[in-house]
Amino acid sequence: MKKQTVKLMVAVASSLMAFSASAAEPCKAYVKMDLGYAKTLNTRSSGVAFIPDDKGAPVAQSFYNKPLYKDPRGLALLAGAGYAFNDAMRAEMLLGFKPKMKSSDSGLEVDTRELGADARVLYDFNNNTPVTPFIFGSLGVSSIKPKVKPDLKSLPLTDGATKRVVYVIDDQGKEVGNDAVSLSQKSKTVMTYGVGGGLSFKTSDVMNIDFTYGMAKKGNFNAMKNVGVADKDDASAVKNSGGNQSAKFKKQVDQSVTIGLRFTM
Repeated sequence: MKKQTVKLMVAVASSLMAFSASAAEPCKAYVKMDLGYAKTLNTRSSGVAFIPDDKGAPVAQSFYNKPLYKDPRGLALLAGAGYAFNDAMRAEMLLGFKPKMKSSDSGLEVDTRELGADARVLYDFNNNTPVTPFIFGSLGVSSIKPKVKPDLKSLPLTDGATKRVVYVIDDQGKEVGNDAVSLSQKSKTVMTYGVGGGLSFKTSDVMNIDFTYGMAKKGNFNAMKNVGVADKDDASAVKNSGGNQSAKFKKQVDQSVTIGLRFTM
C-alpha cells in the first residue's frame, strides 16, 4: 500500500513538474500591428481614350504602357497574427488597408481604396543580440476600389476655363452623365505576391519593434472606365474635353516602409 502511495505521489509530482515546465515556456503565437507609407513604382496605363478633333467630336485612340504623371502613394495599415515554429521560422496572416492611394494623369486624379489579406513566411537570422534581421515572402489578394476626380497638377486648365469636372461618357465618347466632383469605379480583386525584410528590436520578453521594407507585385485593374473630363468657364461653356473608354493600371510594384509592434502571447 505504501509502495503504491509512493508511486502515486511520484507520478503526481512528475506530472506537476512537467506541467510547470510547459507552462513556463513562452507561447510562440503573437499578434502585430504595423503603420507606414506605400508608394507604387513603374505603373503603366493602357486603354482607349477619346480625343476631340478640330470640330470637337470625340475620336477614339488606343494607348499602351503609358506612364502616369504621378504614381500611387499613401498610408498603409497592417494587422494580424502569427506563429513561430522555432527560433528561425515564422508564419503570419495579415490584413492590410490603404485608405487612399493617390495618383494622377491627364487632368484626372485616381484615388484607390485597397483592402487585402496576405500570408507570409518569415526567416529570422537569430544572432543572440536584441536586434534580429529577417526576410519574408508573401502571397495574397487585394480588393481595389478606384475613385476618379478632376486634377490640375497633371494638366493645367485650358485658357479661359475656370473649373474642371468629370462626367460619365458612353462607348462613343459622348457625355451621358451630369458634372460631378468625383466618380466611383467598380472594385476589382487581384492577386499579390512579394518579398521583403527588416530588423526586429526586442524590447521585452513579450514585445518587439519591427522595421519592415516590402515590395509586392499586384494584378491589373481598371482604374477608369467611361469617364470624361472637361474644362469649363463660369458660364459652363466647354473649353476642352476628353475621356477614357477604359484605362487599366498594370505592371504595378508596391513598395512600403512600416514600423510596427509585435506582442508574444
